[in-house]
Amino acid sequence: MRNNGCKLESDCSIGAAAQRRCTVISAVPMPEPYSITVNGKPFRVAAGTTVAAAILNAGEPGRFSVQGEPRGPLCGMGICMECRATVNGAPHARTCQMLCVAGMEVLTEKVVTQKVVTQKVVTG
Repeated sequence: MRNNGCKLESDCSIGAAAQRRCTVISAVPMPEPYSITVNGKPFRVAAGTTVAAAILNAGEPGRFSVQGEPRGPLCGMGICMECRATVNGAPHARTCQMLCVAGMEVLTEKVVTQKVVTQKVVTG
């Protein structure tokens, strides 16, 4: 085993070019994860994570059907609009098309709906 964690032996049958690629790939350090807020709860994500994936990984429903059933992203390319959430105060952001940024605040329909209902009851 080499020092970089590669399990290939020097006499590996895949060839020298593949061994060099293996060495280069295994030598690249992973970026440190950072924190975003999903519905008021801190959540750690890796660099390159979409906001939709972070919502799902945080265990939060993105949207709700007319019957009140939780829904999530469907198409993954911004067409179906099932991934919409409020991101940093901007409503209806298509989260499947956005990468997470450190310190980002994400509110799903669950929290936005609760705030609207609460405001109507208080001011009503």
